[in-house]
Amino acid sequence: MIHLFGDRLKELRKENNITQEEIGALCNVAKQTISNWENNITQPPFKIVKILARHFNVSTDYLLGFNQEDYDQIGKLNMALREANLINSDETLKKEEIQLAVDQVRQYKRLWKEINDKPNKYPDMDTLAKINQSNSESTNE
Repeated sequence: MIHLFGDRLKELRKENNITQEEIGALCNVAKQTISNWENNITQPPFKIVKILARHFNVSTDYLLGFNQEDYDQIGKLNMALREANLINSDETLKKEEIQLAVDQVRQYKRLWKEINDKPNKYPDMDTLAKINQSNSESTNE
């Protein structure tokens, strides 16, 4: 299961019976900023992540949503990419790089779907050939 920063922050805050206002005071930001973080609209700078991790006595990795299963999956994905000759044997992609690649693939898929869902204004080559053949036959008659 993917845990986003905001989900983890909200979970920790509620487990510790702390209000958004109190977290805001700790981080020197407004309650709305905390709400934006918890709703995964924006993310804090890393220095704030470190403050929150220290406050809740968790690692920054945990707070950012990483766990051992994530690292294992990243390792398996890197191995598969090497076997497919998509990355060099000495390369290792980080989670951020993998996420960027996944996001790009999703964007390409969305664009491809949009292109394919639109009605084609122009006939394909087979249709053009048939039209051309039909025109040739009618001119010959």
